[in-house]
Amino acid sequence: MQLFQETNAPIIETVNLHKIYRLGKTDVFALQGIDLKITETKIIGITGPSGAGKSTLLYIIGGLEAPTAGSVLCYGTSLENLSFKELAYYRRNIVGFIFQFHNLDPTLTVNENIQLPMIFNGISREKRLKRVKELLSEFNLQHLINRPVTTLSAGEQQRIGICVAVANNPTLLLADEPTGELDSKNVELVKEMLKAVNEDFGTTILLVSHDKNVLDISHHIITLKDGKLLNT
Repeated sequence: MQLFQETNAPIIETVNLHKIYRLGKTDVFALQGIDLKITETKIIGITGPSGAGKSTLLYIIGGLEAPTAGSVLCYGTSLENLSFKELAYYRRNIVGFIFQFHNLDPTLTVNENIQLPMIFNGISREKRLKRVKELLSEFNLQHLINRPVTTLSAGEQQRIGICVAVANNPTLLLADEPTGELDSKNVELVKEMLKAVNEDFGTTILLVSHDKNVLDISHHIITLKDGKLLNT
């Protein structure tokens, strides 16, 4: 697919982005005119109080939600102009997602979970297994390859979740409070893993967190409040 070829256009650009949710008879303005450009392969921290619109911004950039108004562009291609098939390609290949609660299939092993996004991409079994071994070796997790994910600790599950998120080598990794349920030791392990994804794989990361200790791996931090961007 010829979409999203690297150009001089920003990796991601949001233009006058608005999101309004209807709750009963009340309009909730989750995002109000967000203009943002991400032009470099860096870790961008996103902070702000609860309800500021941080997760909403990630979901819209990731193509999981549509904005009420405004646009999201990836290398100059607007997501709103994509067909269903093209948007599915974007979600599978351009962006990866890390959530607070791991998002692993509890019925599968570590190996099978990491293979899953590659299966959806039609990648051969041989190449899938090679990629699984590469990722687990990169992050010193190879001893977990055949473990059922239900036997893993919370920290191990989150680190395997990161492997799943980068299995298809995405351009952009969206991490929504990835350390929110972890103890301090595992917070540090996840931080080091995210730094490695950025430095070794050349992946741009948008990192949402309330924790200043987590955000200290960011090259730049932006702040949201009441759906508005306070700085860029």
